[in-house]
Formats: sequence, C-alpha cells, structure tokens
Amino acid sequence: MGNSFLTVFKWLFLIVIAIVFSLFYCHEMNLVTLDLGRHLQNGVSFWDFGHIIKTNFYSYTQPQLNVVNHHWGFGVLVYLVYWVGEYSAITVLAAFCAAMSMMIFLRVVWNRSSFILAVSSGVGILPILIQRTDFRPEHLSVLFLSIF
Repeated sequence: MGNSFLTVFKWLFLIVIAIVFSLFYCHEMNLVTLDLGRHLQNGVSFWDFGHIIKTNFYSYTQPQLNVVNHHWGFGVLVYLVYWVGEYSAITVLAAFCAAMSMMIFLRVVWNRSSFILAVSSGVGILPILIQRTDFRPEHLSVLFLSIF
C-alpha cells in the first residue's frame, strides 16, 4: 500500500512539473517576432494549392531563387490547427507539446537513474526552457526526440 502511494505521488509530482512548464506557453503570441505568419502561409500553400513552396517566396529581391523549405511540415500542421481553432488552438498545441516533452524526458531520467534526479533536473532546467515559449518547429522536434 505504501509503495503504490509513493509511486502515485511521484507521478503526480512529475505531472505538476510538466503542467507548470506548459503554463508558460499560454500567453499572447507576439506576431511581430514570431515566424508564424510564414508557417501559416506555407500551410495555405500546401492545403489550398497542393504544393510546397520551393522558391524564396517571401523575399523582395530574389523571389525566384530556389530554396530548401525544411519547415514545410510544421506549416502544414500549424495551418491545420489554426483552421480548427485559430491562435488559441495553436497555443493549446504548444502547451501540450511542452508538457508531453517534459513528462517523457522526466520519466526517462526517473527510469534510468532516480526520481530525485528527475525532479531536480526538471526544476533546474525550467528557467532555461521558459525563455523561448513561442511555438516553433523545434518544439515538435523536441517532442519527437523525447518519444524516440
């Protein structure tokens, strides 16, 4: 009985850390500094016209220049989420990705070493992670990295 209670308490503590972390993502988006408009337009290009932008579409001086669009998948996903629930849905997706990434990484540390190390590393890394809370393609990369 005591051991199962302690395990439940540990899980709840990790969930609280992940939720606190994800709450930092719940803020108004600064569209001036965020590349979200570009990603949304990339999604429009995919969903409405059926193609991925392969030129320097956003350039004033060299729009015909061929480029590698390495963020096209993020644009496709973000536009789909935007279509469902606009900016609020994008914020919820960002918070969800942040919480899940944190939970998975903390669980891996807990499995491979100890609960104390998982909690201390999770709390210790929070000030660094909350410096960049606008939803960007690398946040999905972190989530996929934590899963695999």
